[in-house]
Amino acid sequence: ETAWTLASCALFVGSDSGLAHLAVALNVPSVTLFGPSDHQKWAHQGPDHRVVCEPVPCAPCFLFGYNRPCRSLACMKRISVDRVLGECLSLLGTRSPSPMPL
Repeated sequence: ETAWTLASCALFVGSDSGLAHLAVALNVPSVTLFGPSDHQKWAHQGPDHRVVCEPVPCAPCFLFGYNRPCRSLACMKRISVDRVLGECLSLLGTRSPSPMPL
């Protein structure tokens, strides 16, 4: 069901996760947020995929077999809604979102 739902999407927006990788495998354009994980290692390449991250000195902290304790999540909190929205609109090739149907 998840794959079917993702396949019908015009765009996937989310964090680096299994869903992001599944969306890419289904050729769904993606905007993926990276914080604790290493975008240089795990990000998808290509014109249909965008990475949003705000590097901080302690990132990446989520590595196989080791996870530094982090209470602030500064790497994720520094990602602005405007930045994510801008990447989404750029990827979709539009300047403003379509109104949601009522």
